[in-house]
Amino acid sequence: MKVTADGEATPMSNELLLRNYSYEHRRWVVPEHFQVSVKTQIDLMTQLLDYKHCFSISMNLDEAQFIDPATPKALAAFRKAQPTLDYMVVEMEEWPSLTDLKSVLAEYRQADIKLVIDDVALNTNLEELDYLLPYVDGLKFTMTANDVARDRERLQTRLVYWSRIAKQYDLLFVVKGVENQEEVDWLQEHQITAYMQGYYFDRPVLPRVE
Repeated sequence: MKVTADGEATPMSNELLLRNYSYEHRRWVVPEHFQVSVKTQIDLMTQLLDYKHCFSISMNLDEAQFIDPATPKALAAFRKAQPTLDYMVVEMEEWPSLTDLKSVLAEYRQADIKLVIDDVALNTNLEELDYLLPYVDGLKFTMTANDVARDRERLQTRLVYWSRIAKQYDLLFVVKGVENQEEVDWLQEHQITAYMQGYYFDRPVLPRVE
């Protein structure tokens, strides 16, 4: 969401979230490992776009999928088949070496697919990510309830730090994990970012399983 100074929230992107259904607990749960092929994700995104009109969509890849030369080709074909899709994002928590990144970067750029570093956290060091910053389009910082409750001052320091890094490299900076209006107000008060994500704005739409 993009949140304006007067509190209006505008959707910026729809994200494909992958979950397993626990029949024991009768609810959807986050799996420990995501092993979903690119083809399956494309099929799911196609179904999503058929179900809900979206102008933008985000998906997650693992490192092996990302550097597979077939992946950007498949995503480019998907984009071409979806003329109303203006904006597409690939998010990743773990990234390949600079050499491997450069080997496929041109094809992602040619397909106009944005690349975002996902799950920057309170203890993430710049040294872990600095080689990526000239080649990506955005950063997502995950703000947890524990971070807010235990040490808000340190959280603010790290958020300001990463927002400045994002500005330095002209990157979109998104704060994840926003749970309530108080956190929205706090992020705006300290001029961290206007881009936020979290259950406060909406919850994932998942099919019912009886």
